[in-house]
Amino acid sequence: MAQDAADAATFGNIRVLPAASPKYHLDFGIAEYKDFHLGQMAEFKEPEMKVTAEEMASARIPLRYRDYCAHMLIPLNKCRHRTMYMPWKCEEERHAYEECQYRDFMRRSKMLAQIKQGAQPSQN
Repeated sequence: MAQDAADAATFGNIRVLPAASPKYHLDFGIAEYKDFHLGQMAEFKEPEMKVTAEEMASARIPLRYRDYCAHMLIPLNKCRHRTMYMPWKCEEERHAYEECQYRDFMRRSKMLAQIKQGAQPSQN
């Protein structure tokens, strides 16, 4: 129980206990995935959050969109409000945001593929 308390993360006034297995350790932008079955370690560089939680809250970004591309969503939403959501307006901002989303998806897909590749036993 004392180890769980040491590993607990706090988000505001909410305390989250980590899962028993696998264990994730976030430190200095590096996420280490430890596969307890095979004892293999893979390291992945986490992207940097470019806006703070306060900036996202003041811009009224919904929680589900507070990801690594939120810094692109803030000016896009401002443009959308300014132009009354005209579909032919704000094309550059929308394209930049969608490209950021695509790059983040590809980063997560590669990370998952590396984890699965390392976690699968050889067929020899």
